Amino acid sequence: MELKKLKPEYFRGGLYYTEAYMKYGCFGVMVKNELKEDEKKVLLRFAIEFERTYTRFLDLQKAESQAREAQIESALERVRTRTMAMQQSSDLHEVIKVVTDQLSELGIKFNVANFAKIHSEGSWDLWISTPEQSYPALVHVPYLNHGLFNNLIEIISKGVDSWLMCMIRKRKIFFSNIFLKTPWRKTPLKKENDL
Repeated sequence: MELKKLKPEYFRGGLYYTEAYMKYGCFGVMVKNELKEDEKKVLLRFAIEFERTYTRFLDLQKAESQAREAQIESALERVRTRTMAMQQSSDLHEVIKVVTDQLSELGIKFNVANFAKIHSEGSWDLWISTPEQSYPALVHVPYLNHGLFNNLIEIISKGVDSWLMCMIRKRKIFFSNIFLKTPWRKTPLKKENDL
């Protein structure tokens, strides 16, 4: 009998619900007739076995989380090492490339990684890197009266040290501005849509 077809009239004599408790909750069955004592013991044994299974599941989940954290820390250490090896400010592009490489190695899918130096009048200097390019580019982006620019100016004026901002795909005016007013204006349209 499929669950979606269960109807109250199928159980005119009522239902018996029996639960076997364990560390993480309970394991239960719903039956038309009351379980016999030996059946209840079997149910309890299954609950205990499920407790072992769930304990193993939690152990594996914790190990996976720790392994991922170790991967992230290792990637961050490579960025730190490259940062400490900088001899002059123009070496920043090499750090941006290491960041791009490490994000890729962590399996994060992205089109562009960048570092933006935001000037007091609102324009940006962007060091831009993609997984495919071997050398990051430096691009100046003039100020645009746009939420992304204005939000950053406001956040910086408040003295916030770090924050996370997500921009939805629909805000193409930002990308249109970049492609019209920067050296990217010669980039084919399909590349703009990829961003």
